[in-house]
Amino acid sequence: MAGKNLYVQYVVKKASAAANKLAKNYAKVRNYINKNGRYSEDGSKYIEASIDAETTAILSYDTKSDKLDMGLSLQIKKEGII
Repeated sequence: MAGKNLYVQYVVKKASAAANKLAKNYAKVRNYINKNGRYSEDGSKYIEASIDAETTAILSYDTKSDKLDMGLSLQIKKEGII
């Protein structure tokens, strides 16, 4: 391509405020779990909170995949189900 010019134009857009807020909140939750959580069998850390006598909410952070996971643990004592 001797004697020819090639021009490329890039448009850089500012990240949305919502995306920035989500990233900051994710980091806060991740850091809280890492600081205050307990280790599970697979090496991830988790926190849990009782909702009522039969229900517990669990929020875990897996450092290997950098992902949060949320779940509920239900115990129905009358039926003997966990």
